[in-house]
Amino acid sequence: MFPRVNGVHPFLLLDGHGSRLELPFLSHINSPEHEWVVCLGVPYGTSYWQVGNAAEQNRSYKMAITKVKRMLVDKKIKKRLTKGV
Repeated sequence: MFPRVNGVHPFLLLDGHGSRLELPFLSHINSPEHEWVVCLGVPYGTSYWQVGNAAEQNRSYKMAITKVKRMLVDKKIKKRLTKGV
């Protein structure tokens, strides 16, 4: 058990099973006596979970990952490590 000090609530990551949306569970995690921060992931039959699927999030992620990949490729080329580039 961890103390809930300074307004910090425990975090719980769950799959998107229907039981997570039933009233007893939702009442428990939202009770002022023991609030939780809960994130429901949506598995789509892959090893990746889509926690948020807003177009803005996807666009930002894709732009950032493209930039990082470009930097990695540039470093490999600079060091003449072109295998697999």
